Amino acid sequence: PRLMATLRDIARRAWAIEVGKDSTYFESVKVYRLTSQEISQHRDGLSFHGPLFWWMSKLGLFTRERALSGDQFLRKQSLDFIDGQINSTPSFAWISTKSNDRLAQLAAGAAYVRANLRATALGLATGPLSQVLQEFPEMLPLMAEHKRILGVAESETVQMFFRVGKARPGEPAPRRPLDAILRT
Repeated sequence: PRLMATLRDIARRAWAIEVGKDSTYFESVKVYRLTSQEISQHRDGLSFHGPLFWWMSKLGLFTRERALSGDQFLRKQSLDFIDGQINSTPSFAWISTKSNDRLAQLAAGAAYVRANLRATALGLATGPLSQVLQEFPEMLPLMAEHKRILGVAESETVQMFFRVGKARPGEPAPRRPLDAILRT
């Protein structure tokens, strides 16, 4: 229980740092997909859909432009939204590597995909919490604390940190055509 409380606290603080810094927050806002047309057109990013988001968008309460203006209400909503997810997380998992070269990064990504598929087969869901792994100056002290808490050596790299638990089934994510992501 103590480790779970500490990891929840770290995840919350990492989100607060990311959302509080304009450049990292705006990086996410730029890939908000706020309508079914945007979701279908781009097939990537952070999809917000359903009646609530449709109405909020129509009323001007939730728009990309408003978020890009630095609107504090929307930032707080982002933090409140993730707080609920973090508070209900029954377990966390992580993948670390001895080095941080491209092969180690690819191997960690493949391991995460296998873990995600296995979790799904067991009726579980995963959700990445990559904020604490981002290497910008404001995050570095929290990243070091996170590694210490996990027992990961300073010379190693935490490649993935993620939630694991039960969740309502989600809709399939929109897929991009292969030629949109693969170059020959």
